[in-house]
Amino acid sequence: MFVKKVLLSAVATLLISGCSVERLANKLSNIGTDIGTGADKEYHSDKPLVLFIFDTSGSMKEFEGRESKLDKAKKSIIDTINQIDRTRFNTSLITFGTSFGINRECKSKVSIAPSGNFDGILKKIQPIKAYGKTPLADAILLSNKVVKNIEKKMIILLSDGKESCGGSPVREARKLYERYGIKVNLQVIGYAVDEATKRELKNISRIDKRWGYYDAKDSTSLNKAIDTILTKHDIRDSSVWVDANHFAFQFSTGSTILKDEYIVKIGKIYDYLKRNKRRIIIVGHTDSVGSESANMQLSIERANIVKDKLIELGIDADRIQARGDGENSPIASNDDEDGRKENRRVEIQILD
Repeated sequence: MFVKKVLLSAVATLLISGCSVERLANKLSNIGTDIGTGADKEYHSDKPLVLFIFDTSGSMKEFEGRESKLDKAKKSIIDTINQIDRTRFNTSLITFGTSFGINRECKSKVSIAPSGNFDGILKKIQPIKAYGKTPLADAILLSNKVVKNIEKKMIILLSDGKESCGGSPVREARKLYERYGIKVNLQVIGYAVDEATKRELKNISRIDKRWGYYDAKDSTSLNKAIDTILTKHDIRDSSVWVDANHFAFQFSTGSTILKDEYIVKIGKIYDYLKRNKRRIIIVGHTDSVGSESANMQLSIERANIVKDKLIELGIDADRIQARGDGENSPIASNDDEDGRKENRRVEIQILD
């Protein structure tokens, strides 16, 4: 009845405004799309897909410290998407039902279709709200359809509760594996879950030996779990990201010149920082060639030139600290050129 009223209201509005029959049909078609789950669509991706199944049920409203679990999980997913290697992967997002329509709380939906439009995806995540029950089985069933035409797919399932709509997540996950085999990889994260929920989520992850389960008791361990998944499965943009908390890239011997390749990497760091308010510290390093005092000065100059470039691009100066560490913190041997090259670097640590 609710949907019928919406459609009738749309018809009346469009006729009053003098809309053509063709335009009216298009409008009504769009309304049907807006209230649907997306299960009847055909999805495609020109790259391997990282698909998030994100628990947005009512229990995610619970607070962990000063923020809800939903808000902390959104920050983790946004950070994760910012670290994905965009040259190699596309991404997508499935969430649980919304309050729009009848019995929507037991349905999942494609909130973000497979795409390489990362900026658009990030904008759509922030307004997501928590509502309703936990239709895990429906979400996994929907993921089966989303990845149908995509060759390789990584699915990251994040949930704080067990199935509450009568479905069987384990059965749907088994169907997913039976259909795609090694072409699908499902990683499961239990976020502040009880023992019963943990058992259900673990049973999902045990369907294939490559699949995994991560127990995240709080937002810190949630970030660690996602970091492990990105690292283990080579999803992160490793040209600048070392791990979830810092970037690094090398300089030529004795040089502070920003080559084009360095500017590209600094641009990626800028892209990350412009989407949040995090502060960073830039630390310059050198190999052991030359005097200790000269190397200390060189390391300071390397840190400052990267800082100046980020400020030039638009990052506030008060978000950036810079210092030099000279030759004091090698990460490789200085006895050969390969090792010295690794030591001639700038590292950027995320502070908060």
